[in-house]
Amino acid sequence: MGVGTAGAPSLTDLVTMLTMPMCDTTARSETSCGGTSCPALPDNAATTCTINCCSSDEQCGTRVTDTRIQQLIGSTCNVPVPPDDRCPSVTLAGVTLAGCCDTQGNCGQALGTTCVAIGGTPCSGSVNSAADAGH
Repeated sequence: MGVGTAGAPSLTDLVTMLTMPMCDTTARSETSCGGTSCPALPDNAATTCTINCCSSDEQCGTRVTDTRIQQLIGSTCNVPVPPDDRCPSVTLAGVTLAGCCDTQGNCGQALGTTCVAIGGTPCSGSVNSAADAGH
């Protein structure tokens, strides 16, 4: 693998990784963790070398099996941020991002394993509180 700036892979290597994945075909995708069924993988899972996995606390997550990509992002089981009904969902470019509460107690949107909060709106109450109360 070529080396770019500060020991990072070169641009050529990154393009090769993304266009010619080398999936570990022996890796087994989990169907459930801790008694909970794991969600279906996206349609592009095979081409992105993505499988379902169980985290150390028995939650469903995903991981990439291409060892070259693992060098960049790691090989741990990544559990998505759970949605939080106290925070609104947002639709950007036709993709709905679930509302979530970040580690600082602010509303944000779930992006994979991270809750991105911009603006600092506290996670308090439910955005559907009137509906929740039957009003």
